[in-house]
Amino acid sequence: MSQVFQAIILGIVQGLTEFFPISSSAHLVIFQHFFSIKKNVLLLDAVLHAGTLMAIVFVFWKEILEILKGIPFIFNRKARDMEGVKLFHLIFIGTIPTAIIGFLFKKEVESTFLSPKLTGVFLLITSLILFLTKFTREKSEVRIAHAFIIGIFQAFALLPGISRSGVTIASALAIGWKKEFAFKFSFLLSVPAVLGANILEIFNSELSSSNLLILISGFTFSLIFGCISLKIFSPIVKKGKLYLFSIYCLFTGLGILIFL
Repeated sequence: MSQVFQAIILGIVQGLTEFFPISSSAHLVIFQHFFSIKKNVLLLDAVLHAGTLMAIVFVFWKEILEILKGIPFIFNRKARDMEGVKLFHLIFIGTIPTAIIGFLFKKEVESTFLSPKLTGVFLLITSLILFLTKFTREKSEVRIAHAFIIGIFQAFALLPGISRSGVTIASALAIGWKKEFAFKFSFLLSVPAVLGANILEIFNSELSSSNLLILISGFTFSLIFGCISLKIFSPIVKKGKLYLFSIYCLFTGLGILIFL
């Protein structure tokens, strides 16, 4: 199988699994294991995540524009009720735990991507977290401190098998946030985290004409299928059906532990 075709498949996998709470990183580890991909694994992962990051920009462009408009007013107390300013503060605070843990434990996190069995264990943890969302209730208003708690959960999602969207939405629902805002905030929160990690990985890697086509193919299909899955996933979360994905994560995690 050609490397370009493998990249296309990985792009589709990344696009379909990034926004469903089933851990895109876990699925990439599984497929890379079967494809026996050993070279430039982290670079390819970064490019695939860049594709789904662009999908977020396409779907949430209005919210992102509001945040950009609110940046000049972030130190203005009178403007703190502006939607863009509020989102900026929430995302800034929520990004801090991920940035700290990602920086301090970069090598340890990267090493987990070479272990399919660890990925299986983390998927089982994701399954339990998703199942618990069945018992959450909307009860509290959005506060800055909540964003930091959700950011801690996002930091754990650096591990393959811990679904970033799953644990961030689940933690927001556990706090009592409304489903629609939890969904929106989860994906907006991912933008600085994924952007920062991808820029570092891409600039620290050696690009060549031979792998450029591979990376472009993976990026393109990740973007296309990311937009599709994001549109499909939105109504599922808003209906409070996040726990249904716990079944998939349970059996996938067990399958990895048994067969890999």
